[in-house]
Amino acid sequence: MQWIKQTDLDTWADRKGSRIEFPVMVRDLILASSPDPADIRHIRFPGGESGEVRGYDGDLTTAVGSTYVPAGRSVWEFGTNEDPVAKFKSDYKTRVDGLETDDQKADAKAVTFVFVTPRNYNKPTVKLPDFLKEYREGGHFADVLYYDGAMLETWLEQHGAVGAKHARLVLGHVPKIGARSTEEFWSDFSKEYNPELTEAVALCARTETAGRIVSHLMSDRGSLVLVGDGPDEVSAVAVAAIRNAEKADRDYLEAHVGYPF
Repeated sequence: MQWIKQTDLDTWADRKGSRIEFPVMVRDLILASSPDPADIRHIRFPGGESGEVRGYDGDLTTAVGSTYVPAGRSVWEFGTNEDPVAKFKSDYKTRVDGLETDDQKADAKAVTFVFVTPRNYNKPTVKLPDFLKEYREGGHFADVLYYDGAMLETWLEQHGAVGAKHARLVLGHVPKIGARSTEEFWSDFSKEYNPELTEAVALCARTETAGRIVSHLMSDRGSLVLVGDGPDEVSAVAVAAIRNAEKADRDYLEAHVGYPF
């Protein structure tokens, strides 16, 4: 389902907050792209208040790659400014100049450099593959990738839970049909109670069940049957279990789970 279009991304990129929110969107897409959480060996994409820290904007190591996620180690840079190509060139030069020792240069040859922007690549006289050719042939990194708004739109469409989450909570664009993220579901469900329902209350006397739900969802064991008074109650227990899980497990599951409406 498509909730976020290129025009939405381009408009959002003009907002001041997009610079620190964008790494979270990409991180969620990476998590959603991994069918097995064990494939992700290391992931660090500071966002929000941590989005201005020094170093690479993202650092990832995966055992298995996918369409947009290279296998092995990859380092990521982001650009939401009006001229992302200039930002790409600047970031690439900075990272190459930072390879000072022979060991650093040798290590970089096994790393993929990835640049992501919510804005479209717009150089009509030079196609993107031709633009990247110079950087790939430089041999500083194993490969050099550039994902623009058009590619990002497709990536978001492939992962509905991430698209729904960021459409509503980040872009302020509410889908009329499709799915809600776990955050949206819990916000709507918990407010039906007075006082507002907490995850701890929803999981009261269900600690073992909550652990079983998270463990099952983090595996590839197929269906898990839960019984309750209604679908919302069962969903609420499952969502509360996810929201109460360890951070790494919660981030991974929230990138995969959507609740239909």
